[in-house]
Amino acid sequence: MTNSDINFSIIIPCYNASMYIDRAINSALAQRIGNYEIIVVDDGSTDTTDDILHAYVSTNKYRISSIRQENRGPAAARNRGISESKGEYLLFLDADDELLPDALQAFQSTLCEANFKYDFVYAGHYSVNIAGKTKKLCPESREVKGPREFKRLIEGKGVSPTHGAIVIRKRCFQKLSYPESIRCNEDFVLFAHLFALYSGRAISRPVVFKYKREGSLRGDTQAIVDAVTKAPALLFDPTVLPDEYFKFKPLYVAKRYLEKARINFKNREFSEFRKTYHQSIEAYPRTIFKHRFLIRYLYAIAWLALNHG
Repeated sequence: MTNSDINFSIIIPCYNASMYIDRAINSALAQRIGNYEIIVVDDGSTDTTDDILHAYVSTNKYRISSIRQENRGPAAARNRGISESKGEYLLFLDADDELLPDALQAFQSTLCEANFKYDFVYAGHYSVNIAGKTKKLCPESREVKGPREFKRLIEGKGVSPTHGAIVIRKRCFQKLSYPESIRCNEDFVLFAHLFALYSGRAISRPVVFKYKREGSLRGDTQAIVDAVTKAPALLFDPTVLPDEYFKFKPLYVAKRYLEKARINFKNREFSEFRKTYHQSIEAYPRTIFKHRFLIRYLYAIAWLALNHG
């Protein structure tokens, strides 16, 4: 396989992934098209991940390469994979997830039918919870670009892009990158920039299993809290985003506060929940119409009154 044959690069960042990295790599190796490479970036693992990767590279050296770096977080690992990739389109697969065998084929078909006019294509996924229950989540098929789609993404309407279910043209990363100063919501920042600046398409079919597990960054409370203060400035960066998109910043700030409030409520931190909920309303007053959070707020008020006199 020569460089000219590689149309896709599958980039897999990993950290202490020895318990599940086989599943991700094997699913990448099982793709039904031949024009792709696999790049695994080991972000400073301290378990046996490095040994596992060496074994895969030694038996699949024309398909797989691995890179090891000091631990810097998933965004830095993905950015390193981007710099080493040779494909025209990049797919980022989390180390604990699993591609369907026809994932790249689905993306290739969509791109070919459109004469490769799209800079990104995203599809659906199967969400698998800790108990093993599976839920199918697919976006509606449509073209994606501009303020309307950007707002839909910020509002959380429909099924949003997720790693493993989106391919991105490499040239987009001449302007964009994953923000390395946060470990939560960094993918959303990138996806929002894609929606604002480039032309894409959503396709209504699943291409990956997304597994939730205890201890993953998806459930990292501190990372979520950090993103509340840092992510808005990263997303609404005037050097990246045109002025017309800044009117959506209050909505995004409120969404970040609500994510923190959700964690506060789950942890029964009701005083902090009340404070964070107030901040979300201050940022975007229409937040008060989110009935689920309003009910939680009333519950928190009642609990605090009963337990603190």
